[in-house]
Amino acid sequence: LTVAPQLNVSIQASSGGTACSGSGVLLSMTTYASSVNTYQWNDANGVISGATASTYSATSAGTYSLTVTTPAGCSATSSGLVVSIINVSVPSGLFSSNVELNKGTMNWSAVANTDHYDVRFREQGTSSWQILYLTATSLTKNGLASSTTYEWEVRSACSADSSSVSAWSSTESFTTLIPCTAPLNPVTTGIGLTAATLDWDAVSGAWGYRVRYKQLSQGWGAWTYDTVTTNSYSLTGLPNATSYHWQVATMCDASGSNNSGFSPYVIFTTGACNLSLTTSQVNVGCNGNSDGSIDLTVSSGSGSYSYSWSNGATTEDLTSLTAGTYTVTVTDNNWGCVETASVTITEPASAFSVAISSIGSATVCSGSTVTLNMATYASAVNAYQWNDANGI
Repeated sequence: LTVAPQLNVSIQASSGGTACSGSGVLLSMTTYASSVNTYQWNDANGVISGATASTYSATSAGTYSLTVTTPAGCSATSSGLVVSIINVSVPSGLFSSNVELNKGTMNWSAVANTDHYDVRFREQGTSSWQILYLTATSLTKNGLASSTTYEWEVRSACSADSSSVSAWSSTESFTTLIPCTAPLNPVTTGIGLTAATLDWDAVSGAWGYRVRYKQLSQGWGAWTYDTVTTNSYSLTGLPNATSYHWQVATMCDASGSNNSGFSPYVIFTTGACNLSLTTSQVNVGCNGNSDGSIDLTVSSGSGSYSYSWSNGATTEDLTSLTAGTYTVTVTDNNWGCVETASVTITEPASAFSVAISSIGSATVCSGSTVTLNMATYASAVNAYQWNDANGI
């Protein structure tokens, strides 16, 4: 009498018993599978029709077992082995971030059991997609055109070859930034001895402005930079009589990722208290007359002045003057500088008189003439008019 050894059946699964949807898990015996035996695979519903080989590819999730029967009629069934089939879900939580002039970042929430993600991307209005492969849950796309809308979708892939994937997500889109434009009409106002105000036209949609300035004589590394949110910038504590140049750029967001170029240079010079007064004069023509005048010219100040003359006048120039000395005090209305000058108007030392005489006797016979002339030198620059008892 021969007694056959006890039959034990044990099974194993490939890939740890897990496979992506569309693939299968290969089930097999852990020991040698003799060709003389018969085999029957089972699942939770019982016998699997046609599954009579020593191996079986399970494509559905469930618990599987194997029954082996020997030619002698002995049979044994393995313990159940769990197979998991993964169906990855569609990514959710899509959003775009860090959108700049020429780039943007696409983000989504992680999906369990994914090998990687496929992202498809295109400019809105075009037909073809660019498909990108990555394992992270965000993607930054560079080299984009400004002021352009792009759309994108993402799907989960269970397998490295993308043979088992989810459906594409909903469409997300973003629009790259509109380039900032530089401010127009930069101008320097309120220039004083130690201060000045930088002004420019406000730019619609601007978050703020980037200002830079330096002394004209300084090198390029001497720029002072500042950020403001108004279209004006005040400088104080500047040295007198010093030339500066400055520029301004527009900031379209607080991060500074979308700034315009700088405006053209604007040059200004702070004031200095070095007023220069020059005068020209016309003296009185005749003793005792009032036809003198003074023409005053002021330079090297701010251009706005007040005048105070010793005769009480407040005009820049004086007319209808008699002989005498006139003193003016000039005040710079903007900078407070003061300068004085004096002018002396002269007149002839005595009144103008004329004496005439005759050449020869002043008494002659009828029909003759008497020649009259000046008793003193008759200058050619003077005008002359003879008169008699009847007048001219």
